[in-house]
Amino acid sequence: MAFALLYLICFILVAFSLPCMYRHSSNFRKCVFRLITHCKKQSNRDRLVTQGSKVELTSDGQFVLNDARGNQIWYADSFRTGVSHAAMLDTGNFVLANRNSTYLWESFDQPTDTILPTQTLNQNGILFARYTETNYSIGRFMFSLQSDGSLSLSTTTFPQHSRRTDYWSTGNTDIGFQVIFNQSGLIYLTSKNGAIRKTISPTPVSIEDFYQRATLDYNGVLRHYVYPKSSVGRWPNAWSTSSFIPSNICTAIVEKIGGGACGVNSLCRLDDLGPTCHCPNGYTFIDPNDVLKGCKQNFVPQSCGAGSSPETDAFDFQEMKNTNMHYLDYELFEGLHEDWCRQSCLEDCFCAVVYFNGDGVCYKKGLPFSNGVIDPSVTGKAIVKIRKDNSTLKDGSANSKNKDDSTLISVGSVLLSSLGILNFILPLITYVVVSRIYFSKAEVVQPYQVMTEVNLR
Repeated sequence: MAFALLYLICFILVAFSLPCMYRHSSNFRKCVFRLITHCKKQSNRDRLVTQGSKVELTSDGQFVLNDARGNQIWYADSFRTGVSHAAMLDTGNFVLANRNSTYLWESFDQPTDTILPTQTLNQNGILFARYTETNYSIGRFMFSLQSDGSLSLSTTTFPQHSRRTDYWSTGNTDIGFQVIFNQSGLIYLTSKNGAIRKTISPTPVSIEDFYQRATLDYNGVLRHYVYPKSSVGRWPNAWSTSSFIPSNICTAIVEKIGGGACGVNSLCRLDDLGPTCHCPNGYTFIDPNDVLKGCKQNFVPQSCGAGSSPETDAFDFQEMKNTNMHYLDYELFEGLHEDWCRQSCLEDCFCAVVYFNGDGVCYKKGLPFSNGVIDPSVTGKAIVKIRKDNSTLKDGSANSKNKDDSTLISVGSVLLSSLGILNFILPLITYVVVSRIYFSKAEVVQPYQVMTEVNLR
């Protein structure tokens, strides 16, 4: 629950997007109370609080988060008495202190996805990326300094939060003791004696001229962001990137277990705006609001039933240059022409993609494929098998559907005809019944004799 307070008060996210940050010298102190409503959607990450929740420093020095019903959702693990006040420092650090202004608890020790200037990340410290750009729950990537001194960016065993595959690392162990974001805007890894072992953000940025933060974005890229405090040369009045790692996450993430940078059946491409995810022709995103889930086929797959035809005439290929899906190959052929590889995949109901490297080597891949990447460094090409005309139905299915539709139409016609008949019969029956009742009563109270022969029945 250590994430809760940091996101509720926004001591890290205070500077991210709201204009009050840019108009005052005592930035965090003056903005924090205006940000409570904005930050409720970010609080507590995997356990969001509702409107009406509140954070409170109690009379006995406990700092707690309660929901609208008064249930305790989170509390600061100070485990010490003597808390006299809480304070938001201009650095963005939220602290609980005693009467001597000694910090008993501080938010800088409980990072989420961001660190700020003057903040450090100690051994076993972790930053978790958010789930999507607008969903602040814990996502699929982590930046961590392990107990052995290794610093790494890694994919996680999502929805669990364990480290799975490193896609950037210092590589050496027993050297890293602390990650420091100093007041000069440099981010680096130090050893116990303070020596710099690895520079993460090598370009110094003036803390006097720029607001700064280092954030592990939802797509797994660690970025050093800057925002000018006033008009400064070429810098726009917006958050912009000073530096980032890795240089190309699309090629950096190649994992034997997992979907890669963009998820299964998808392709990652680096452009001027950073990594973007794409689906091959014949595939669509599983969730357009969460593209890292990957892609799915939007056509009926090739039949593998006993005695069924291979449907070779129903499929074609999309050729994608500089594209590969690493790992999960189930067949390898060498010394062959590309046409042979295509035909082999066409006759194989399990084959979804062929990768041909141009030297007579081709790999067959089934579904789901992983680690999809489009990049100039890839010399070969991927040949993706798709149904012709992106048809979502097998041959013959259309006739079956027409028959089903005809049946529905026939049944509907019969029902409508029956309703028409009932609309005629029901009023007639009603008229006859009412007439019988009326004339039965008329025979009893008749004051004068009538000729029954001329009464209407």
